[in-house]
Amino acid sequence: MGPIFKTAKQCCDVRIACGFAALVFFTYAYNYHGATWNQNSRFDMVFTTVEPSSAEQPLFAIDRFLPAPDLGLNTGDWSYYPGTCRQTEKGWLGEGGHYYSNKAPGPALLGIIAYGILHPLERSLGMHPDQPGVALANAYLIHLWATVLPLTLAALAAYQLLLNLTKQDRKRTFLGMLALFWGSLLWPYASQFWGHATAAAFVIIGLWGFMKPPGWLQALSGLAIGLAVLCEYSCAFFVIGMCVTRAVQRDWCSLGLLLAGGLIPFSLFAWYHWICFGNPLAVANLYNNPGFRDTGAVGGLFSTVDPEAIVGLTVSPDKGLFLLMPVLGIAIPALYLRARERLATALEWLCAGTIAAFFIMNISFNGWHGGMCIGPRYQIPVLP
Repeated sequence: MGPIFKTAKQCCDVRIACGFAALVFFTYAYNYHGATWNQNSRFDMVFTTVEPSSAEQPLFAIDRFLPAPDLGLNTGDWSYYPGTCRQTEKGWLGEGGHYYSNKAPGPALLGIIAYGILHPLERSLGMHPDQPGVALANAYLIHLWATVLPLTLAALAAYQLLLNLTKQDRKRTFLGMLALFWGSLLWPYASQFWGHATAAAFVIIGLWGFMKPPGWLQALSGLAIGLAVLCEYSCAFFVIGMCVTRAVQRDWCSLGLLLAGGLIPFSLFAWYHWICFGNPLAVANLYNNPGFRDTGAVGGLFSTVDPEAIVGLTVSPDKGLFLLMPVLGIAIPALYLRARERLATALEWLCAGTIAAFFIMNISFNGWHGGMCIGPRYQIPVLP
């Protein structure tokens, strides 16, 4: 009866995981909050890449959506290359180059796949994708594909990961799923075409594969974490942490598979940045709108630690992580107790190190507050 009972229990867990995934899809898909500067920057890249245009511009350039960039009517979230920028009475204008999204390209590249199917299909049905109603519907469908669907798949991985971490304790697994998907910043930030939630989805899948025995799932982990970096540059901290963990463990086979799995997203990363900025490692932020850059800061963005950022990101009413996600309040003492008893696992140390790296990055960033939004949004990929 043992094997039969085990199989029945596994089938039940599969059904529960699918139920959570369905709940994630429908609750996340229901909440959609349109677009502002951040999302428009990505949508511009999607639309300009797929739609035919009489204007001559390089691949991925969003010039046609920015007839007056200094006014910020469509978006101010742009990078400019090559050429220079000059300041006008109302903002900044580029001269001698082209405008690009200043975001990591992952979500927009996913969106291009979806819109590359939608656009010709709609044209064949006699629809006009450039009409406002159709364009808004397309934006929503792109969001479903690039944000909600990855999180739906991540729910399947998260359930299995939590089940293993809790030693098959379903009650604790349920609580973990509720805290992660409906008690964190994932849910509100999955209501728009950001990159944070999509990156978090790939991080969850990557951690699930990382915790599996040596085998092809280690390559899947590398693929997922590589895609997370494509969605949010800061997820490179996960790549470093995972490689260091495998090196400390002397698990060279898993390390090799992890790196092999990351070759495809790294190739996409290098190709995109070469096309846009002439260098495979030149990220979009290096050519950011000068209005977001500080003189003397590294890359125009990073400088010394800002005490205001430390307070703001932890306990302030609108950005404080521990106020908006009180469940995290038990994480630090729990890790301390497990470390003191020498019970902390490699995964816990990996997560602790990555969380610390994300936090240090955030408090030294000139835009640590994330603009006019709620919560420390740059921390979202590391929340799992």
